Amino acid sequence: LDLNNNALTGTISSSIGIMTELRFFQVGNNPITGTIPFQMGAISLAIGGFEFTDLTGQMPSSVCNNLAGQLVADCAGDDPKLECGCCTECLGEEDINRWFNTIEPTAEPSAKP
Repeated sequence: LDLNNNALTGTISSSIGIMTELRFFQVGNNPITGTIPFQMGAISLAIGGFEFTDLTGQMPSSVCNNLAGQLVADCAGDDPKLECGCCTECLGEEDINRWFNTIEPTAEPSAKP
């Protein structure tokens, strides 16, 4: 479920835990708030993306214990928004330009002659 860059607001519902077959959950670059619910630990994430959000607190140990791949969050710097002991990559405000400048632009379709 790729929800990156959608101007989403609000919080992540604890109901996310019922989606046990979910493997990809990305909410990066959205102004969502609150904490990551511990119920998310019911999901064996292959990719979890919580970067450049307004989420705070600590990555639940249930998420760390059930992680099956990559986990990216705002956990870098002296005063990180999110504490994460199991993230495979921690980002901070200084990383936003580097992060988005590495994304390859989608090629425009060529005009037919």
